[in-house]
Amino acid sequence: LLCLGAIASAGLLFMALASLVFAAAPGRGPEGLALYWGMVAGWEIPAMLILPRWLNRQPRPRMLLIGAAVYGAHLALMPVLIATPLIWALPLVAGFGGALLIILPIGYYQELMEGQPGIAGALMAVQRLFGDILAAAVFAVGMATGGPGPTALTGAALAVLGGLALMVVDRRRS
Repeated sequence: LLCLGAIASAGLLFMALASLVFAAAPGRGPEGLALYWGMVAGWEIPAMLILPRWLNRQPRPRMLLIGAAVYGAHLALMPVLIATPLIWALPLVAGFGGALLIILPIGYYQELMEGQPGIAGALMAVQRLFGDILAAAVFAVGMATGGPGPTALTGAALAVLGGLALMVVDRRRS
């Protein structure tokens, strides 16, 4: 739960940091943020339709690590690229990484708790709580000590560490 919470914290940090990053950048305002969010969501949908074919060939912990790394790269690069045209390439990265983080956890829990219906949904709620706590802690410390850039980088590192920890903890599925 803690590993998946760490992975999920990247998405929560994106929600908290995106408006701060866009507001602080010259020439990027609410309309740019709205377009960016829409593009991220727009890429998540086709990714969720495409990725299941590939997912069946890979262990879920490995795919969660890949999703954490891809989404973490998006999170870490967003403050770096905000003032450049390259910012508009990041929604593609976020869409594919985010799709993995959206579709994989419930299946992972269902596989883990096979034969116990309803447990996976309850575990998702606890995972969400862990993710919220970790994201809030990273946000509070990061913003107090360094601002959006270091906060995003720390959040990306936390997500990848969560993925790596899941690979170690669940070696039999990796």
